[in-house]
Amino acid sequence: MEDHDERRILVRIVRQRLEALGRAGIDRIPLRTSLPSRPAAVPKSGAINRPQPQVPKKEPIPEPSAPTPQIVRPSIPPPVVSSLFGEPKLEVLVPEADREGLLGQLKAEVSSCTRCPHLASTRTQTVFGEGSSTARLMFVGEAPGADEDRTGRPFVGRAGALLTDMITKGMGLTREEVYIAKHPQVTSAGEPNPGP
Repeated sequence: MEDHDERRILVRIVRQRLEALGRAGIDRIPLRTSLPSRPAAVPKSGAINRPQPQVPKKEPIPEPSAPTPQIVRPSIPPPVVSSLFGEPKLEVLVPEADREGLLGQLKAEVSSCTRCPHLASTRTQTVFGEGSSTARLMFVGEAPGADEDRTGRPFVGRAGALLTDMITKGMGLTREEVYIAKHPQVTSAGEPNPGP
């Protein structure tokens, strides 16, 4: 039992020393050609004096001729912070003058869409979107709920009040300066949402 405790203590001491060296940036320890001799344990009265196992001597490993290269960690550049309303990096596909008319055409097409018979039969009206056709910021919500289906407007009711507060108080904009839409989709239960 005494040998077991002594080994655990020795392992703990070696582990702590290696961790301390690692924190100091030392990742290699040169090997010695000879190990220090271990003093013989003095047996307690009544203890059996067992012979110590002989550890075979290892041949020394030659030192490498070239110095070990230091690990250079790349520095992480600071994040680039830019305005949401900076110059767009994407190519403009639809000129500003044509956007209002194109959105009107899309809205008319969506209002008469019946590709999904279940959605078309359960809706009161379609919920397309509203806001500026030249907005540089767009919000797209999940699927229209009962309030949206009743009014035909996206984000009304409690969710709409929260979004409006975020836009006006948090961003300093108005709902008219952004574009807000809802995406018709199926619910998590696999059933189509009642109002597209």
